[in-house]
Parts: sequence; C-alpha cells; structure tokens
Amino acid sequence: MSEPVIKPISQTWPDLVPFPARRPRVAPLPAPLTRFVGRNAEIAAISALLRREDVRLVTLTGPGGAGKTRLSLRVAADLAADFADGAGFVPLAAVRDSDLVPAAISLALEIRDGEDKPPAERLRLFLHDREMLLLLDNFEQVVNAGPLVAELLVGCPGLTVLVTSRATLHLSGERVFAVPPLALPLRAASRAGDISALTLSDVAAVEAVRLFVDRAETAAGEFTLTAENAPAVVAICERADGLPLA
Repeated sequence: MSEPVIKPISQTWPDLVPFPARRPRVAPLPAPLTRFVGRNAEIAAISALLRREDVRLVTLTGPGGAGKTRLSLRVAADLAADFADGAGFVPLAAVRDSDLVPAAISLALEIRDGEDKPPAERLRLFLHDREMLLLLDNFEQVVNAGPLVAELLVGCPGLTVLVTSRATLHLSGERVFAVPPLALPLRAASRAGDISALTLSDVAAVEAVRLFVDRAETAAGEFTLTAENAPAVVAICERADGLPLA
C-alpha cells in the first residue's frame, strides 16, 4: 500500500492568503494617578452619543475645575476598544496659537511620516484611513482652529472627535454636553449646616463627598468620614460648588 501524498498547504487551500500585519495603534492614553469617582450617568450619556453613527463630534463644556479632562479620559478609555485604531489624546493647554494646533496633534500622535509636508497635510494623510477616537483637551484657547477639526472630520470618515472646552466650536454636527458639578447632599437647613436629616451612609454615598474622602485618604491614610466630621466635609464640598478641582 503506497504512502499517502501530503500536498503543500498552498495546493490544498489555494485561496489561503496571509493575514495582513496589524497596524500599530496611536500613542496610548495617559494613565491617571488617582481613582475615578462617580459620573456614571455622564459616562453613559457621552458614550451613547459617541457610539451613534450620526455623531462624530462631541464637545464637553463647563467651567474650569469641572472635571472635563478626567471625564473625557475615562470615556475615551472605555470606548478605545470600539475603534480599530484606538483612541488618541492631545493636550492643548500649553498651545495659544491656533496655527500650531496641527503640529501639536501630530506631535501627540507621534506622526513621523511625511515630515517634508505641512503639519495639517501630514495629519490628514495619517488619519485618512484610520478608525479612531481623537480627544482634543483644553480647546478653548485655540477655538479658532475649529475649521481644522471640521476639515479632518470631512476628509477622514473613520474619525470621531471628543473635545473638552469652556467654549463650543460652533461646527456643523457638533453635539454639546455640559458637564455638571458633582452631586451635593440635600440639606435639612441650609444656613445652619445641619445634615441631621441624612444618615452617615447617605452622606458617604454622595459623589462630591466620595471624591473628597478618596482624596483625603490619599493625602492622609488615617482619614475616615465620621458623624463628627461629616458636616465639615459637606460644607467644604458645598463651598466648592461640587467642582472636583476646586
């Protein structure tokens, strides 16, 4: 009995083609050094917007200290896997000239190809066939670069942009999400600072208090929210108007 002939794979499966090499993702998102607290409703609402096919530009607005950057990073981290090329973070707080925004984005995304071309053209070529979420942080001082964002969205069909800014971009298709302060306790008597109508567990569950306690524990590991210090903690949170960075 003759030995069976083993054919090469190329003859057995003639249509077999090698998998294309996976394109490296853009620069990773920065990793926060502190715990993220609360904001579940906001995360869900912003994520739902960004997952819609008809929404490609979302701007988070709010005063300084509202926590726009931290919230946007959390949303971008949660959604990065939904985009083939992940999510990229561009810090613009140090940029004051709108003309420098293309270069700032190119630097943040570590774009090395096409160095002989203008930054805006290099950026369009890089993003043209990518499917990614681009986070532009602190856009308010370069709001005149809004037309660049519009051009990128038109020329790069797989691009979705999440912006944090104290001012809207006033672009077609822009969805604005106003970031609210963290929730504060309901008070039984506003002037007296009386929170006797609330239990300690009620106070501890409030987002602003949770954030205060988390940061206080980080700064002084022995800190614990008690019935004695709860009124002072609530007063501090209310004095700060529920703004995380206040």
